[in-house]
Amino acid sequence: MRSSALDLRLSRVGVLVRAGLEALALLQRPRSLVYFAPQAILGLLLVATLALFPRAPGTVLLAPILRALGGEGAVHYPGLFERLPFLFALLEAGLNGLLFAFGWAAFVVATPSLFLHEPVFAGESWRAVRLRWKSVLALSLPPALLHVASLGIFDEVRRAGLGESPRLLQIGEIAAFAVVALGRVVTAYTIPAAFLSNLPVKRAYARSWTLATRNFSMTAAFTLLPRILEVPLRNLARDLPRWSDSIDPESCAPLVALRFLATTIGTAVSLAALARFYLHVFG
Repeated sequence: MRSSALDLRLSRVGVLVRAGLEALALLQRPRSLVYFAPQAILGLLLVATLALFPRAPGTVLLAPILRALGGEGAVHYPGLFERLPFLFALLEAGLNGLLFAFGWAAFVVATPSLFLHEPVFAGESWRAVRLRWKSVLALSLPPALLHVASLGIFDEVRRAGLGESPRLLQIGEIAAFAVVALGRVVTAYTIPAAFLSNLPVKRAYARSWTLATRNFSMTAAFTLLPRILEVPLRNLARDLPRWSDSIDPESCAPLVALRFLATTIGTAVSLAALARFYLHVFG
């Protein structure tokens, strides 16, 4: 794999472009996307459950969770939909660490065969992940907890008065994003290291740190650029309450669902590009 598709004589930009194009090409193979189907289904079900909370009697069981995460306003209409982007982002970050990462790891296990257009046996990929489920959690939970903490702290500060100053609010938002993005970049190769090189958790973290810091700009591009499509959807869903006089607050739910689908596709491309670059370096 080291030289079959990526020429070692390519410049860093060339490697970046070739790895990105090969990652995008995997989206044309349904066998690549099957690993992300559970993530897409669970995420969309979560959006629907939150959106139906004011109407469906059974969803009242969510009230304590929503109140704890979003305050009293999150259990009333239209406050729920004003808080929906934040609530879903918080729950999504938790699911990333607890559930979605298993699909990511299974996909990474299958990437050598996918890139070489060889037959892919999904059952074997999932079996390899099940056998190392503790490693998956050890690799996925720290970045997820960092994301949850950043979201929670920023929201508490915003509700405590930072929101009265748009400039300070923007600075705080940028700072929270930077913390989460940096965490993602330095841990970007943990799953490839663990499941392509069969490294234990500690060595996977160490290898990811070394590879990411030595190739920081490239790793940041692999990690962040595929998720650029979600930015306008995220901003639109967040700003929708400002237009509540003319737009139904419930319109926020479809925007959150679209943003989540954009995130899922971006995650697939990002993981494929990271795995391809990892194979380029380590074979």
